[in-house]
Parts: sequence; C-alpha cells; structure tokens
Amino acid sequence: GHELMCDGMIMLGADGLVPGLANVDPAGYVRLWDAATAGDWPSAVTEQERLADLFEIVFQAPMRSLDARGVGAFKAAMVELGTLPTGTMAHPVRAIDGPSLDAIRRIVGATRSATGSRATTGPNASADRRMSATG
Repeated sequence: GHELMCDGMIMLGADGLVPGLANVDPAGYVRLWDAATAGDWPSAVTEQERLADLFEIVFQAPMRSLDARGVGAFKAAMVELGTLPTGTMAHPVRAIDGPSLDAIRRIVGATRSATGSRATTGPNASADRRMSATG
C-alpha cells in the first residue's frame, strides 16, 4: 500500500495494508487501522498525518537511487528507534550518513514525540513494553 493514502484506502473498504513504513512504525499503523475501522476519522486522520510527516525520511538523501533512499531511510530510522542494530545496506550501497542521517534522526524524533511512540519490535521491544507498563 501507499504510505500516504492508508486512511483513504480503509475508508474505501480495504481489507488490509502493507506500507513499507510500517516496518519503521508498526504501532502507528495499528493506531491508524484501529481508529479508522472504528469510524474515529479525526483520530485516523491525525495518525495518517503523523505518518506522512514520518515518511519525509525517504526524501532526505537526494543523491541516492530511489530504492536506496527508501530502504536506507527506513533502516536509518529503525536504528534510531532501536529496532535494528545497523543501517547497513546490501553491497555496494552505503548506509545513509552525514547530513541526510541527521535529518532522518530529527524527523524520527519529531514524529515520535508527537505520540510518545516507541519501537515496538526488535531488540528493545521487551524493555520498551516493560517501561511502558511501569510508567
């Protein structure tokens, strides 16, 4: 699915979604799905807009191929969230670094702070859930 149109797809009767950005923020897409399928369109739109803001990560490495921008940005964001240990790409593509990586980190931080969202999968997931449960 297309990351920027998920709320509309649900409104039109979609049976599911497969946006690549859900690898970065699965909890955001669960919130979007839950709100939209419950008919809570204001919450669904708010979450879709936050996810659209997060999707800006894919535009931060303009000198890369389109695939390297998208996958590289997703990996960089997942490293920032603690979901992946490294943003290493398949040879010969280099991981995103420098100012592009800094921009991705800023976007992830800004969109994460909008909901308090934390990584929900990966090596830090158990610790994150325990921290959420204990306050």
